[in-house]
Amino acid sequence: MMKKIKNLALLSLAFVATSLSSCKKNNATPDKKAPDTTSTFVATVNGVVTEFNFNVKGWEYGVSPGHRITAIEGKASDSTTLAISFSAPAIAGKTYSDDDTNDSNRPIIIYQKPTSTVQYYNDHYASNVPSVTITSVTSTTLDGTVKGRLIKDPATDKADTVLITDGKFHISNFVQKP
Repeated sequence: MMKKIKNLALLSLAFVATSLSSCKKNNATPDKKAPDTTSTFVATVNGVVTEFNFNVKGWEYGVSPGHRITAIEGKASDSTTLAISFSAPAIAGKTYSDDDTNDSNRPIIIYQKPTSTVQYYNDHYASNVPSVTITSVTSTTLDGTVKGRLIKDPATDKADTVLITDGKFHISNFVQKP
């Protein structure tokens, strides 16, 4: 059952990240939305500090009785997406780590450039294990940190990786759905 929920979370997050990154306007003027000034999502990606402050979102919702999914997503000014999900409610002080034996406590982290359909996701065997720590949660806000090595395809290309360090997020419009 937990594997099904984890797969549902991964599929949901991948769908959201892919569909949002492929949206286009019908007019000739690109969407120049200003960054969200109340929510922030910043991480160092392969040594470069990157702000994912466009379309920053965070939500928690029920997928079945007693099972919840928490998701966080932001886009950089070039539309690169960094998205996180885990199959549990957000709990202040808790770390959701890829080396946890409980699938509900293992986050899914996805990084995707706007010019590519390639998604980088958790490298389960990295020395820098992907993890998310929730530092604060209220009915409307969510704060935390994220880090870890992501990989393009562990079966075919173990060298193509992305390293996320010093990631911090503050979601001021955190939505909790039943």
